[in-house]
Amino acid sequence: MKGIHEWLEYITEAHRFSLGQFWDPRREIRTVIESDLAMLSSKEIDWQKLIADGEWVGKRMEEEGDLARRDERSDLDRDSGGNDGQR
Repeated sequence: MKGIHEWLEYITEAHRFSLGQFWDPRREIRTVIESDLAMLSSKEIDWQKLIADGEWVGKRMEEEGDLARRDERSDLDRDSGGNDGQR
């Protein structure tokens, strides 16, 4: 989870003016990971929640690439305004 979080932070910061803005834009994935990492640092670990969150993060990461590409394509189409990129 820590590696996924670090990768999302990197991609959203290093590429914030391009594809990075479309990855986990509402920080949902990173928020769940941050919560789970904090739980792991505490003495009280809810193993069922941790496992369920891990499965959710895995599924969301599989979907996130497709969502990011879709949103980037939509943004590019909107910017071109239907005139082949000419303004």
